Amino acid sequence: MTKISIASIRTEPDGASIDSSSVEVTAEDSYDSSECSNDTDEPGEKELYLQPFTYPQTEKVEQNESITLRSPNTNSSEDDVEFQEIEEENANLFYKVFKNRVARLNQIRSAAELDIKIQEFASQFCQDFSSHSPRSKDKFEGTILNGDGVYLTSYYCIQLAIRLRRKGYFDQNPEERCCSVILSEFSKKILESGCLVYISASWIQKVYENLLQEDLFQGLKPSSPIINMALDLENTESTDENSQLLSEFRRVAKDKSRLNLQNCLGEKLLARRILTAVWDYTIAVCSKPNIINYSSRGLNPNLGMLVGKKKNKIVKDCLKSAETLNLSILSHLVILSNKVELYHLSGSCLRLICEISCFAPTAKKIKIRSKKLESLEIVLNHGVQLASHSQDCWKHIMHVCQFITILEQHTFRFQPETLKGAEKKAYENQRKYPFATEITHSNSIAELLQNEGVTENNSTISGPLLKKCIQYFTQKVEKLYQSASQELSLAALQGFLQELVFQSRKQLIMFQNKPNQTYPEILLLSVLAESTIQIFKSARPLIHNMICWSTVGQHFIEAGGNKNPVVSKLAIQSIHTSISCLLQHYSEISYFHFNESLFKPYQILIMLELCNQDTQDQILASIHHFVEGNPGEIRSGWKPLFQALRSFKFWNPEQSLTKTDDFHIAGIMDIFEAFLSIDHPVVFAHAALNSIMCLIKYIKGSMEQKEIEELVDFREMFHSTSGISESALGYVIRCHSILAKMYLMPVCPIFWGAEKIKTGSQPVTVQTEIPDMEVVSFDPETDTLLEFPLSFSTWNLDTQNDSILQGSGLLKVWFIMLDGLVSAVSSCPVASEVETINTLFTILQSMQGPEYRSFGLFCLNHLLLPSIQNWVRNCQTNFLGWQKSSIGVKQTLGLTTDVVIEWLQIARNEQRNSVKNGVNLLLSQLIIVLSECTLVTSETVATFSAACFTHLITAQGSELKSEEWDRIILGLARASQMTLFPLHQLMTCFQRGSHRFYGDIGSVKIAARRDSTIREFNRITQLCHQVLLVEDQRGEEPERKQGNPEEEDRSYLFILNPSEDASKDESKIVRVGVRNLITGLTAHACISRIFFTIAETYIDNMSSQSVRTILHVLKQSSDAAHEFDSRPGLKYLLSKVAQLPSAANLYTQLHSAVSTRLYLSLMYSKITKKEEKLTSKESKQKVEVMKNHLKELLVEIVSRWSEFSSISNFLPDETMVGACNQDLVEQIKEKKLRRSSVTSNDVIASMEKYIQSKEKEESTNLSNDVDKEGNDKYSENF
Repeated sequence: MTKISIASIRTEPDGASIDSSSVEVTAEDSYDSSECSNDTDEPGEKELYLQPFTYPQTEKVEQNESITLRSPNTNSSEDDVEFQEIEEENANLFYKVFKNRVARLNQIRSAAELDIKIQEFASQFCQDFSSHSPRSKDKFEGTILNGDGVYLTSYYCIQLAIRLRRKGYFDQNPEERCCSVILSEFSKKILESGCLVYISASWIQKVYENLLQEDLFQGLKPSSPIINMALDLENTESTDENSQLLSEFRRVAKDKSRLNLQNCLGEKLLARRILTAVWDYTIAVCSKPNIINYSSRGLNPNLGMLVGKKKNKIVKDCLKSAETLNLSILSHLVILSNKVELYHLSGSCLRLICEISCFAPTAKKIKIRSKKLESLEIVLNHGVQLASHSQDCWKHIMHVCQFITILEQHTFRFQPETLKGAEKKAYENQRKYPFATEITHSNSIAELLQNEGVTENNSTISGPLLKKCIQYFTQKVEKLYQSASQELSLAALQGFLQELVFQSRKQLIMFQNKPNQTYPEILLLSVLAESTIQIFKSARPLIHNMICWSTVGQHFIEAGGNKNPVVSKLAIQSIHTSISCLLQHYSEISYFHFNESLFKPYQILIMLELCNQDTQDQILASIHHFVEGNPGEIRSGWKPLFQALRSFKFWNPEQSLTKTDDFHIAGIMDIFEAFLSIDHPVVFAHAALNSIMCLIKYIKGSMEQKEIEELVDFREMFHSTSGISESALGYVIRCHSILAKMYLMPVCPIFWGAEKIKTGSQPVTVQTEIPDMEVVSFDPETDTLLEFPLSFSTWNLDTQNDSILQGSGLLKVWFIMLDGLVSAVSSCPVASEVETINTLFTILQSMQGPEYRSFGLFCLNHLLLPSIQNWVRNCQTNFLGWQKSSIGVKQTLGLTTDVVIEWLQIARNEQRNSVKNGVNLLLSQLIIVLSECTLVTSETVATFSAACFTHLITAQGSELKSEEWDRIILGLARASQMTLFPLHQLMTCFQRGSHRFYGDIGSVKIAARRDSTIREFNRITQLCHQVLLVEDQRGEEPERKQGNPEEEDRSYLFILNPSEDASKDESKIVRVGVRNLITGLTAHACISRIFFTIAETYIDNMSSQSVRTILHVLKQSSDAAHEFDSRPGLKYLLSKVAQLPSAANLYTQLHSAVSTRLYLSLMYSKITKKEEKLTSKESKQKVEVMKNHLKELLVEIVSRWSEFSSISNFLPDETMVGACNQDLVEQIKEKKLRRSSVTSNDVIASMEKYIQSKEKEESTNLSNDVDKEGNDKYSENF
């Protein structure tokens, strides 16, 4: 089983030591002033805004985190030594402050008030001097403390100090002093108490050293309440009668005692010596008849065989007489051992009494001798006193109690198969009211028997008289358990609970190993639960409840995981009743974690999957009851509650897998509603992290649902939704609202668990390099891809300041919430994907206010955009990844583009450079992500990414700066180039002019895969007709394939082998999918249209570098189309694979690239001549360069003219007519030029006339400008 206790736990520090001098002055001032007013029992108001940091060890999710167990004996590094020095200074400070406080505690006369003041001291000390103190300069350098640990240490310090004073420790010379309590024992009491304490062993060691060096009560005489408080913990030094009871019951027992043995100590010592001498012999003699009795039942020694064979009545009578005499002797020994304080010897007497008196009732009518009843009464009367000094006696006492319980069940609840008539009716009435008969209020069993007329010494008891005796003993058993729970000191009580837990565990194991055996009606588990309730109701100090729960709670967890539903339900009910009782009598204060340990069993049972579905439902109902009844008293208990809900399972294997229990969902949502409705920032800060992680888990869905979505078509999942995701998203927005309000608070509470959040490699940015995106060269002669002069690697993606998450726990929790939402976008159920994305961007858009801009940009830059890139790459590599995620990716890209546009508008009026730099980084990363999304195999995502580029340019194009245009153009250029990578890869296997359709370099093979749907197959076929044919060649829409499994669900793949030997080496084989090729060409066409839109509208805002980049990309596009057209074998192969009616071609791409390039050249030439101030000589040079470039373009156009089916397909549009020679255009239209009738020289000559006519006009305009020497930028452009 997992232990609840956590001790000596802390994380690695970063830092420097605390200024002890300043802290000491502050400590005295703080505590002297705070103790002046004793009329308040609650901590100061400043505790509402501070909470310490805890390290729960039992959580599954935190098992792999960096937790270090500290010990004075371990080898320490330099940082550890420095941190240990800080802890020692804090321990010295604790002892100094606590010593000052003891002087005031010594004046308190009430035990209850004394316990409350110690609790307040522990809370106040943690608030002022722990790692989360507002006085601490660096919260990462302070000492990790919690109220529970300081509270326990304070108690045990007082106990040890009083023990040292009683021993006269400080009256001896320092060299002669010897402490009876060693360091390991002192540390064990705190660190192994089973409570949630967060204190290191080195801190306790230093406190222990201070206790031995300086008297805690120096100059004071410990008051009676403090002494009694210490004795109530443990009183091992005294063996007096009633010395192991609580102080109140000791005083009452002393007043009732009639015999004072202090006046006869001599006689007492003589009796002890005599009893010690004859004890073993007496016990051996008394055990002989019992051995004979047992041997006659099957042990078969000689005497037993003799007795069993002869069945001599005389011998039996002798054995009965010996048994009666032995019981009398043993009873007197028990009484004597109690009076003369020989508690350690009494266990053997109790054992023999149990062996003789206790038996397993089998007959319907039970008979028992009166002497046995008297001996049982002796055990019950003196059992608590004996066992409080000797824990070994408890097992025999509990054996007697169980025997009485069995007698009661057998007597009052046996099945009356043989009863008839009046007897049966009487039994039924008695079964309904088993204690309806009149009970005599007798003080002893002898008095009861005497009142019933039994005068014989060892008479047989049966019938109604036996029932009265059993009723009497049942009351005695209840009184014994009640006395042990309410009267014993902590050490004795702990022994009682440990033995009761052991016997209960033994009982459950015994019945579990015998499945056919029925459980008793009263289990020891119920007795344990009742004893726990009595302990919590007995107004004990908190330390008693804490240590007792650490013992009892473990067994409740074990019983809760029992396979028998009766036992498990009883265990959960016991936990519920115990917690309810304690919450009614105890209110947790700041920096304490006892409520967390109270609710820990629920967390462990569900997280470790120890319970079944019914038990889980019972736990949920119990949690719901606490939330509705005492939401304000749960406090630190919210953390394990949310951990339990986080592991809650909704799926029932017996029901439909697409349905969940609405009742469970409603109950869980009510719990979150109650938690978020608590107007207490400290409570929210304590459990915020766990509640948020629980909500994120519900949003992401369960593993069972994800497995179903992999087996079922995702479109069928849209109609079925449990509703829990939508509700959880609503509560996430409320958490976001609360965090936003708390962020503006002048003093924000400490968020527990924030230091445990590992941000990893944050801040991270998107990757500029795309993995496996390259063209493998087979032969330099067939390489068609030209090198691109620019890339994203030249961009300097400066991250934002990473210290934004280091100084605030609130921002860490906030960041974790957003990180969970971002990860849920890609992993949540399909039915709730749209709502999850909308919620995420609602939160991100709400962070555009001036107070949240830095954090909002940090989340966008280092959380959202890198996550989108990872999501896209996972969809590329996962099987059928785009079928589920394409809709979500498109929605995310669209909303991200809108958010970036809004931030660009905000940056226009922002004065802070950090915000401007963050927006620039945001734009750069968005461009990289959109560029990569144009390369995916999903046609809808690729074209939508191009549409996002268009939306960005349309919305902000007129306001973008030149530097921002350079980044957008570079992103489009890289996307345009890489979308042609599959085409360039195919052409590496074919030489120019080759008619071989299986490749010239190496070999080309075609593979068909069944990884497509009918819809995808028809869409790819349609795209092939659009991008591989001109308009006149397309004809009618291609026929859709339906009902033919051999064709409709296939996708084709080109397998390229660079050589015959390469087929044996899998790493050298290159695969190009038809889907990749067609999708890339489709996205390339969209980007070409974007270039034309830019040239038409926004060319005035671009730099010459951007224009050169566009022209270079367009040149690569037209060259790729021409290279493809020069390979007839490849065109034929692709036509057959794509099922085209004509030969495949890229004439449409060529037309778009050349026409855009021509138009951009003319428009930019005109703009450059207007903006630049050039001399007449420079003007002539510009015009000459322009003329040569246009000649090259026209030569290229005419040389490829015959590749098109009609002149109209390649003519410039109306916007280009004004820039070109109108006569030339009309001449081409009229004569319908072909390659055979019109040569390139004719076209060039006509164009030269137009240029010469415009040359004089342009030169005149330029010569009128300011005659100032400028840079010849025009020649660089072309």
